[in-house]
Amino acid sequence: MRKSLAVFVVCCLASHASGETITVDVQGISNPTGTIRCGLFESPAGFPDEPTQDRVIVIPASRDQNFCRFEAVSSGRVALAISHDANNNGELDKNFLGMPKESWGVSRGARPSLRPPRFDEAALDYDGKPLEIIVEIDR
Repeated sequence: MRKSLAVFVVCCLASHASGETITVDVQGISNPTGTIRCGLFESPAGFPDEPTQDRVIVIPASRDQNFCRFEAVSSGRVALAISHDANNNGELDKNFLGMPKESWGVSRGARPSLRPPRFDEAALDYDGKPLEIIVEIDR
């Protein structure tokens, strides 16, 4: 049975947190090897594979906790794209058809079957307040 992709807005505001912060809790890491790559997109340009360099966070993969925290995010439409580079070669490996061979996920659970998700399918209306989002990745 295929695990479904889920995205949830968990927490919106904390009294001690500063504004304009988006924290992504990446879940579904079954093999804690390699790295997790989180990309924040503020427009459709490059989505989902090529975020601007200042909007990419790479962290070591862990079975327990994988958090990416984006600071100074302007309010507006944003989308998140997450990939698990299990073999740590610096890219999301794909098969000969261009389909991902490694785990990935995007905000709002967008997961079309025969093409990459579009920005508008994954975009959130971000209000500039601290936000925590859970993205469960799946292969």
